[in-house]
Amino acid sequence: MASDLSYFIPHHGRPKVSLCIPESFNLYVCPPSCVRRVSIRALRNDTRGAMGFLFLTEADVATGAYEHAVAEAVAEALTTLERPPRAFFIHLNCIDDFLGTDEDALLDELRARFPGLGFAVVHMNPIAADRGLSTGLRIHDRLYSMLQPTSHRDSAVNLVGTFADIGATASCSR
Repeated sequence: MASDLSYFIPHHGRPKVSLCIPESFNLYVCPPSCVRRVSIRALRNDTRGAMGFLFLTEADVATGAYEHAVAEAVAEALTTLERPPRAFFIHLNCIDDFLGTDEDALLDELRARFPGLGFAVVHMNPIAADRGLSTGLRIHDRLYSMLQPTSHRDSAVNLVGTFADIGATASCSR
C-alpha cells in the first residue's frame, strides 16, 4: 500500500485505509475486541509499521491508569520505529466517552516530552456524533489540526492530495 493520503474507499476490491497521512504513526487505544477490524486491516494492507495498539484492561479503565499508559506507549513506539514520524495520532474509541480522557493535558505532556513532533487525538466513535459531522469528517478535521497557519502569503495555489492517475482505477463495479 502506498503511503499517500487516502480516504475511505467504498469499493470492495480496493484496500480500505482510514485517512492515512504520510510520515505519520497511529496508536489505537481501546479494549482488544474493539480494534479487531483495524488490526486485521493493518495485516491485509501491510500497514503494520504505521500503526500500533494499546489494549485497555478492566484495571486500566477502573483506575484511570490508561492515561499514563498512553504516554508510555507513545514513548515505546517512538523507540521502536526506524525513523521518527512527523505526526503522531492517538485514536480513542467510544469507551473514552465514559472515561473522559483529559486530551489537553495528555497532548501538553507529549509535546513537552517530544518537541518537534505533531500530536493529535482522534475519536473513533460513529455513535456519539455530537458535532453534526460524520466520523470521517471529524477524523479528517483532527488529521489537519496540526497544520499551523503562516503569515507568509504569495501568489501560489496550494494543492493537497494524491496526484495519481485515476484513469485505470476510475471504473465503478456494482
